[in-house]
Amino acid sequence: MKYTRYIALIICLLTLNINAQGLLNQLEESYKTFNYNNVITLSGLITSDSASYTHEELIDVYTMRAVAYYSLAQSDSARKCFVEILRLDKNHQPDPVKISPKIVSLYRETKDDYERIASNNKNEKINTSPEEKIKTIEKPVLDNSIVKNSLIRSILLPGWGHLYLEGNTKGWLLTTASTTLLSGMIYYIFKTSREEDRYLLQADPLLIEQKYNEYNTSYKIRNYFIVGYAALWLYSQIDMLFFSDDLYNKNFNLNLSVFPDDNGGMSLNFKLIF
Repeated sequence: MKYTRYIALIICLLTLNINAQGLLNQLEESYKTFNYNNVITLSGLITSDSASYTHEELIDVYTMRAVAYYSLAQSDSARKCFVEILRLDKNHQPDPVKISPKIVSLYRETKDDYERIASNNKNEKINTSPEEKIKTIEKPVLDNSIVKNSLIRSILLPGWGHLYLEGNTKGWLLTTASTTLLSGMIYYIFKTSREEDRYLLQADPLLIEQKYNEYNTSYKIRNYFIVGYAALWLYSQIDMLFFSDDLYNKNFNLNLSVFPDDNGGMSLNFKLIF
């Protein structure tokens, strides 16, 4: 009977180890195929049973979880994964060959913050843990409604979105310039139409050339306004999406992934998130 208990215990431990290894294999497969939602789900199951894994395995799990969160534009969650890694090994350094430079940079920023807070806690004898305090130094994130409203305004009138988002000098300049160009464009569209009608209806040979010149002048000025407004509109959208405030860029992300396909070529995955 005594040996039966030992055998049952060994079998139970082996079963748990097999299940744990199976989850790790599934996680690695999902990670390699860029199935980041599945990576987050599987890594959550693994970390909830951390006693079944070694520190090295847990660090790999949190690393894959952090990469998944970052790829899904959830940098704050990625930072929390890095904090867990630092709790396991404060000297850990991610492999820059396997991890994107941007993610490595975020890890280093998190590590610097973690170490600074830990040092302050020690000097000030504050019981707040670094992982709790680190939340207070993360960059603020704009509400998605603000992002969408600013984008809609920018599409309707170049510069309006900048004013709504930042209210700075650039926003006022773009709004003033776009309003001027739009007003001129509308005015000369109607003026050109009137001058064309007058030119086509003119029967006096002495006045035909004069009416044509008036129509042609209005036509050219109208085109200048149209081209100018179109160029300003395009510049405003590009500036709003890619070169505006850092808080806005944090909510609007362009994610590109390149990976081998089944035919031996390369596939490009394009994802726009906001």
